[in-house]
Amino acid sequence: MRRAPVAAAVLALALASSGAASAASDCPPGLPALARGISVPGVDGSGSWRSAPAGAIDDLVRRGLGHVRLPLKAEAFMTAFASPAEIAAALADTRAALDHYLGLGLAVVLDLHGGGALAGRFSDDRVAAFDSVGEAWLALAPVVNAAARGRVFAEVLNEPPVADDFWLKMTARLVPVLRKAMPDVPFVLSTGGPQRWDALLGAAPASTDPGVIYAVHYYDPMVFTHQGAAAFMAGPIGRLSGIPFPLTGRDPAVTGLEQRLRAAGDGEAADYLAAGRDFAFGADTIRADLDRVGAWSRRTGVPVVIGEFGVLADAAPPADRAAWIGTVARAAEAACLGWTHWELTAGFGLVDPATGSLDPTLVEALLPAAR
Repeated sequence: MRRAPVAAAVLALALASSGAASAASDCPPGLPALARGISVPGVDGSGSWRSAPAGAIDDLVRRGLGHVRLPLKAEAFMTAFASPAEIAAALADTRAALDHYLGLGLAVVLDLHGGGALAGRFSDDRVAAFDSVGEAWLALAPVVNAAARGRVFAEVLNEPPVADDFWLKMTARLVPVLRKAMPDVPFVLSTGGPQRWDALLGAAPASTDPGVIYAVHYYDPMVFTHQGAAAFMAGPIGRLSGIPFPLTGRDPAVTGLEQRLRAAGDGEAADYLAAGRDFAFGADTIRADLDRVGAWSRRTGVPVVIGEFGVLADAAPPADRAAWIGTVARAAEAACLGWTHWELTAGFGLVDPATGSLDPTLVEALLPAAR
C-alpha cells in the first residue's frame, strides 16, 4: 500500500483531531483520511459563512467532530464570472473562515462548489470551464499555503457536471499543476457527475500523487433521502412523503401512500411506488455498499471519504431519518472511510429551523455520546 509523508500526516491529524470511532483503530494505516465532519455554510465573499448558529460547532467538537467542509462559491474565484475586486473579497472571506475554523481546532476541507453559471460554462465549453477550475485554485493557493500545514484540504470541485472519463482525464492533468502551487496540501478528487459511490468502484485513481483522497456521495435510496424535494428536484420523488427506513415496497406506509396519490390524481408518483413493490433497502444494504467502497480504498491504497450524506428533513419520518444517518456513519467507520455529513443548516441540516438549535436526536445518531 503506497503511502508518503503528506498522506501520513493527513491521517495522523484526522484521527487525532476527530475522536474517531474505535473501529478506526482496526483500519489499515492511512485510512480514513478524515474521520468525522460536517458541511457548514459556505463562502461567497459576503461573509455568509458566519450564519452558522453560535455554539453549534463547539457542541459537535465536544462530541468528536474533527473537520468541517467549507463550500466555496466557485464562480467567486473565476475571472469569467467575477471582477478583481470580487475575487479579492472572496479570498479575504475564505481567509477569515479558515482562521475561524482552524482556531476551533478543526481541519477544513475547502470545497469548490459550482453553481448554475459554472455548469452552463461546462455545457458550452467544458475545457474552458475546467481551466476556470484551475484558475480558481491558483488564486486560492496563497491563502491555503498560509494556513496550518496538514490541516487544510483542497476539494477540486463538487459534483463536476461532466462525464467520468473526461473528469478523470482532466484531473490527472490538473493535480501536478496544483501540486506545484500547493506542495503540502492534500487534494480531494472525485468521479464526475453526482459522485456516486458505485461510480468509483469501476474507476482507477486519476493520480498517483500520494496526497490524493477520493470523495464519494451517499444518498441511497433517494426515494427516502430526497422525498419532499420538489423545490429542487424534478420527478415523482419530490412529491413523496412518509417513506420509511428500513424500506420495503410492500410496507403499509408505502402502499398506503400509493393509494392516496392515485386517488389524488398523481398517477406518475403512484406508478413509481408500484414499480418498486419488490424493492428492499435497510442497514445491511448500506453496510454492503460502503464495504465495497472500503475494499476499493484498500485495493488502490487511496483514502476515501463519504464527502456527503444526509436526509432532507421536509418529508422523511424523523426517527427513520436519524436511523439512516447513524447507520451510514457507523458503516463508514467500520469500512475505514471518513465521512462528512451534509449539512449543518438548511434542508438536510442538524439545526432545527424552528428553534435554531441542534436537533439532539440527530446529533446523537451522528456523534453518539461515549457510554
